[in-house]
Amino acid sequence: MFNRKWKALPALIAAVCVVLSGCAPSLSGGQPEAEILSNGGIAAVQGDYVYYINGSMPAMLSDALSGGRQAAIFRLDKEGKAEQVTNKSAYDFRIYGELLYFIAPLSEDQLALYMTKITGGSPQKIISIGNGDTYFLGENAIAVEKNSSLSVIQIKSNQITELALAEEDRGDIKQIYMTDAHIYYYISNKAGIRQIDLAQLDKEPVVMTNRNGHIYCVLDNRLYYERADDNLTRFSISPENFANGTFPAGETLSNSVYEQLVLAPDASAMAGVSSDEGSQGLYVMKLDGSSRVKITEEMPSALLAGENCLYFCMPSDSSVYKVDYSGENLTLLCSQPAAAGPGETGPDYYMDEADGWLYFFNKQNGGDIWRVSVQGSEAQNLSAE
Repeated sequence: MFNRKWKALPALIAAVCVVLSGCAPSLSGGQPEAEILSNGGIAAVQGDYVYYINGSMPAMLSDALSGGRQAAIFRLDKEGKAEQVTNKSAYDFRIYGELLYFIAPLSEDQLALYMTKITGGSPQKIISIGNGDTYFLGENAIAVEKNSSLSVIQIKSNQITELALAEEDRGDIKQIYMTDAHIYYYISNKAGIRQIDLAQLDKEPVVMTNRNGHIYCVLDNRLYYERADDNLTRFSISPENFANGTFPAGETLSNSVYEQLVLAPDASAMAGVSSDEGSQGLYVMKLDGSSRVKITEEMPSALLAGENCLYFCMPSDSSVYKVDYSGENLTLLCSQPAAAGPGETGPDYYMDEADGWLYFFNKQNGGDIWRVSVQGSEAQNLSAE
């Protein structure tokens, strides 16, 4: 599964005293050849192990760098035994076989990409980026915003390629999205979503549109994005559409304006949150905006488009619900409040679905990580003290 989450993280509050991280854990076991489910986010399943971030990032930089358990990466075996994998607090991670890459705070104004093993060990710093810069942990490579350009990191070898982008293709990068073969990105105040071939990083980017907008996914050779005028649009990414600097017209799917929008993984439906007077609330609908059903008049605090249904948190009763994309079968999953993501991240940043469980950070209790069966059950607090 592609990591579709939007990354632009906030700075932590600086502290005068910074405590150095302690010794890195070293574990036995692990199943590097096993299938990985829901890779990229706060939880992932690899074989008999669940890997997860142990709660939300501490607000104080000194706490984040202390080597404590809060926001460190843990794993849970099938017997329910929890073990600490990293001695660093993490915002995000992705597993690649026996390797685990994660984003962690480095200083008051910098983050860093680290690599360790699924069994722990001393993490290796790969590259640093600015707080608030964007990145993407892709299927075959990792891309980060660096010095108003892009750097691409190869998995395992950790070879870093700093792209020599022309002036018109560089700047304040607002979003990076990756598939197994391409990087897509767009720049503030410069029109056009750009595509880079991962197999030909020395080639100049292909400009695919004459407008910018948030990229939701690439599916069945079509890119879905929210145009700057708030129209959900898709277009074919076939190379012949971009010969001689031309752009495909694209197909407008919906012209409704939503503060938050999430697409089902198969792009068969979407959910939107509106704050407009008279139409405030959470809606599910088809991609063209038809068959729209209002689920609630409330503004959810967290929202995740799962494989078969939509998950969201209702602030009024501090509870997590699910509902079919048809708007039917609204079901209470648990009476715990799910937190929204930090900074300029999407509403699903602190929520993940993996192997029949929904994982989320609790809005209370210091941001502990909880999980609940997608069929409904008593919620479990996984946070290790």
